[in-house]
This record gives sequence, C-alpha cells and structure tokens, in this order.
Amino acid sequence: MNIKVGITKEQVGLILGSKDTQHLFLRIMKDVWNVPVKVNRKGVEVVDTKLIDITNFIVENWNYDEARVVLREMFRTTEKYRNGMKAIKLFNHYKSEYFKLGYVDYKWPFVSAQFDSYAVKTVVYPSAYDETNFDGSLKKMQKDIEKFSYLKIFNTLRNDYLEYLIFNADEDIIPTFSHRGGIDYYIHGIGFDQKVSRSVTNQFMDCYGESWRDVALSEPHIVSKYLMELGDESRFSNVPRFFIVDVDGSYDLEGIEDRVKEISFDEPQNVSYSYNHSSTGVKKYFCPVICLMLTK
Repeated sequence: MNIKVGITKEQVGLILGSKDTQHLFLRIMKDVWNVPVKVNRKGVEVVDTKLIDITNFIVENWNYDEARVVLREMFRTTEKYRNGMKAIKLFNHYKSEYFKLGYVDYKWPFVSAQFDSYAVKTVVYPSAYDETNFDGSLKKMQKDIEKFSYLKIFNTLRNDYLEYLIFNADEDIIPTFSHRGGIDYYIHGIGFDQKVSRSVTNQFMDCYGESWRDVALSEPHIVSKYLMELGDESRFSNVPRFFIVDVDGSYDLEGIEDRVKEISFDEPQNVSYSYNHSSTGVKKYFCPVICLMLTK
C-alpha cells in the first residue's frame, strides 16, 4: 500500500520498528490525534495502553502529511542520522590511512563467506608440512584481513553517508527506523529497498563489451535488471529497489552530494526481469527502480 493513502500494521512495524519507537511517535502526536495519555509512577507522561493498542491506533488515525513531518524530525535525533552526518569526514580519514599503508586498489582479498577455505589455502596448506612458510603466510593473511577490514569500513561509511544525503535530498522521504523487512525508505509513499553494488556485474560487461561503461551510464536500468536477476536467492524479494552502483569501483565520494540532488525521486522506472528460482524455475517480475550511478 502507498502510505499516502493509508497504512497497514505491517508497514507501521517496518517504519517505526519497536513498540518503544511507536510509543514515542504517539506521544509526539498526542495533541494532533487526541492520543490518550497518563502519568506513570515515575511522573513521566506515557501513552495509556490500557485504552488503546498502539499499532492499531496509528493505523486508524494515520494521516500521511502529519506523520511525515514528525517522523522526519524523529529521525534527525537518531544515532543513525548523526553517524551519516559525520561519515564523510571519517571516510576520508580512513581512505588516507589506507593509502599510507600501501594499498593501491580496492580489490577484495577474499570472500567473507569463504574465509575458512581462504585461510586453509593461504596458511594451512603452505605451512602444515613446511614450518618455514608459516610466518610469511600468516603475515600475508594478517595483511589481507587488514585490507578487508578497511574495505568493510568504507562500505559502512559510504552507505551511511548516502542514506544521510538521500534523506535530506527530498522532504517526501521517510526512512525506516529498524530497516526490517527489506525496506529502507518510503519515497513519495512507496517502500524502497536500498541496494549498493560494487560493480555493474561481470555479465553486464561481457554482454556490452568495450562500450559497457557508456551503456551503464546512459541506461542504468539495464544494469538494475542484471543486478536483480543475478541476486542471491536467499535474499530475493520483489520490492521496489533503489540501486546505488559503484561503476568504477573507486570508493570516490567527491561530488556525490550534487549527484544525489539530481535524482528524480518521484519518477521511478518500472523494470521487468526474470528470476530463476531453484525450486520453481524461472518467473517474471517487474518493480519500480531508482538508480544512482557513482563514477570517478
């Protein structure tokens, strides 16, 4: 459901998350929605939950324009928002340290889910029957772990900064407080799942050859089609997507503020795609997509 016309109990949970946050929201809305309140034993004003069910009350009294203003103000007080505000400064600090350590690229030294096999290949096999290899192999793994940690930090800071910029780019965006259920924002009333990709996929580059970069920048929704079709089945969903694609794998945030301001948040494009499910085979889908292509 588009929350501009109404809201479900599930959507209340997706946006506000915990009962405590729902409780806080209703306390702020008490005069607007005539929320019944009482003073508890500690002398603190609270919602009278003997008279109402909090989630049902929000559903029954929902008014998008009134709620949007309050929810955005609430989000500005969260740690998530404060982290996003300072993320660019920390990102640049870590990036400077990264280069000082001698790293020259952003290639991942191993896949986290395959760390055990990586450790066996890097340290165990070379050293098990030749102890002279152990120190060198261990140092290599330690260096790779250091690089991996920096890249994970880059991802976290970049994503938090992007969420901060996106929130401030359009007054008609409501972020979710819990990020449950695969929804990160309600953009013009529609729930979107933000997906950040480190590339346009090897398959896309193979298909378009030397012109892949030009095609990606001129037709970003073709990239989104590949990303949806090649996604991990365990995380599959057909909710609207907000794709942020690092076209060059550069981890470069310079000028990103202007790029975010250029996004037409009220004009998502419907993208058709097919997904090959392991149990049910190929099924066809379509969903609204917004794309932001990051370049050097």
